[in-house]
Amino acid sequence: MKNIIVFVVIIFSAILIGCHTPVTKSDRLAQSLKPMHQSYNGVYYCPSCGNSNASLYLASDGSFMLNQHQVNSASGDQHESRLSGSWARTADKLTLTEEGTGRKLIFRTLNNGLQMVDKGGAPIVSGYRYQLSPVYNAT
Repeated sequence: MKNIIVFVVIIFSAILIGCHTPVTKSDRLAQSLKPMHQSYNGVYYCPSCGNSNASLYLASDGSFMLNQHQVNSASGDQHESRLSGSWARTADKLTLTEEGTGRKLIFRTLNNGLQMVDKGGAPIVSGYRYQLSPVYNAT
């Protein structure tokens, strides 16, 4: 009887060990790729036009819309522009590719928001933060 109990415990333990599935690298990566927030606002850097307030919308079909509003501090002139194209995300960055020109804007995720970085992935050094913060809908 004692041998039967030991045998049943060994079989049961083997079954439990066989049911354990270790977490793989791809599982960890999938967990880190949380869904992107869809709308952002903040300061955006434009090489040809200086700093501007920006609103970024990421559509679920992989397209984006970036609305920019610049005010010339010297003349007070205002200018609005709109960029559109496609977006792609990796684990640590968001790349916007402008339709027509192919120009790329790269952001890294930072505290639920986005921070603009240069082509090498380093933050842009300036007195401005070049960050876009998520816009939460009040529902």
